[in-house]
Amino acid sequence: MRRIFRWFLRGVLGVLVGVVLYESIMFVRVYRLRSNNPSSTSLMDIRADEAEAKGQEAKLDQISVPLYNISANLQCTPLDR
Repeated sequence: MRRIFRWFLRGVLGVLVGVVLYESIMFVRVYRLRSNNPSSTSLMDIRADEAEAKGQEAKLDQISVPLYNISANLQCTPLDR
């Protein structure tokens, strides 16, 4: 019985450590975006690749807007796949 409890406790601790590490990595990535504007986004890169595949020139146009100008539905949409 003790052996099962120890393995269960190790599993719970492992998951907890994994979640904390993941959240800390995501925090650092998001925190860097506060001061550094990326040169391109994943979606921009995908569209540029699609344009190249069609033989067209990729036109990248990036305009920064305040977060309150973006729809709440769009803010919750997962775009990175």
